[in-house]
Amino acid sequence: MSATYTLVLQNEIVRTIHVEDEIQHRIELSPLLPPEEMRLLLRQQLAAAGWQEDAQGRLARQDDQGDALWDVEAGVLAVRIAVDQELIEEIATKVTARSRAGAQAMAQHMIKQRSAQLEEEADAAMAETQAEIKARLLAGDSARTAEIQKVLQQTYAEALKIKAAQLGTVSSIEENDSPDAYTLTIRIDDV
Repeated sequence: MSATYTLVLQNEIVRTIHVEDEIQHRIELSPLLPPEEMRLLLRQQLAAAGWQEDAQGRLARQDDQGDALWDVEAGVLAVRIAVDQELIEEIATKVTARSRAGAQAMAQHMIKQRSAQLEEEADAAMAETQAEIKARLLAGDSARTAEIQKVLQQTYAEALKIKAAQLGTVSSIEENDSPDAYTLTIRIDDV
């Protein structure tokens, strides 16, 4: 009569998934004033809109569209979304075989198979998360573009007011910011 061996093997598999994507907008300011003055006006408008300056002098904001970072000096607005997930699974297998080595080999083989399946599942989860991030970035693009245009419009309006004051005495300024169009009329005396 031969002995049978029963082997229980347990293993915990931990897989960390990090997925990120970014969309960039190149922002070039028209030189209504010297470049450093235009950048200062843009910074002021961004601060008024709730952007915070980081340690490198870039302006940052977080919202449901992602982490936005506006590098005024480089003229780039980058919006980034990053997701970290940790997949954990406890694998336990019980095998019976006629030899200890056979039981151990069978158990290790079964754990390797399940580990390979988990890797495939993790890769699928990673691809799905990447698609979700891309969709979120694209979904926020029109709102982001509208915000960029609004901030630039305010920056140019302030630049035009400064430029007008440099040309002569400003007698009146009329602004009309309707949903359809923005108009700025500046009257200058002593030209």
